[in-house]
Amino acid sequence: MTRRQSSGWKGRFAPGAWARPYWRPDSDGKAWFGRGLVQLTHRRNYVTMSKLVGMDLVADPGWLLDLPVSVEVLIEGMRHGTFTGRKLGDYFTARKSDWIGARRIINGTDRAELIAGHGRVFADALG
Repeated sequence: MTRRQSSGWKGRFAPGAWARPYWRPDSDGKAWFGRGLVQLTHRRNYVTMSKLVGMDLVADPGWLLDLPVSVEVLIEGMRHGTFTGRKLGDYFTARKSDWIGARRIINGTDRAELIAGHGRVFADALG
C-alpha cells in the first residue's frame, strides 16, 4: 500500500474505518451535511436539536434551510451549550461581555476577533 492509499481523509471512510461521511446518504436516503446558520452536521445533532426546538428536523432536515428555523436552532443551541458545551451565559452576564471568548460557543477561536467585531456592531445597532 502506498502512502497515498493509507493516509488522508479518504482512508478514514473506508469500510471499518472510524468515521462515517456525514454527507453521504444513510440507509433512509438522508444526508446529514451542514445546514442552517450553524452548519449542523451528523444525524445525532439533528436529533438533539429536534428535541431542543420541538421540531422534527430528522424527518425533514431541509427545515434548517428555513431562516426562522435556522435562527431558532442557532439561538437555542447557543443558550443551552449544545454545540461545544459552552453557552451564552458563560460569556455574557450583567457584569461581563467576552465577545472574543464567546466564539467558543460555536467553533473554537476561529476568526474570533473578526466575529467579535461583527457582534459588537450588531449589539450596538440594537441598543
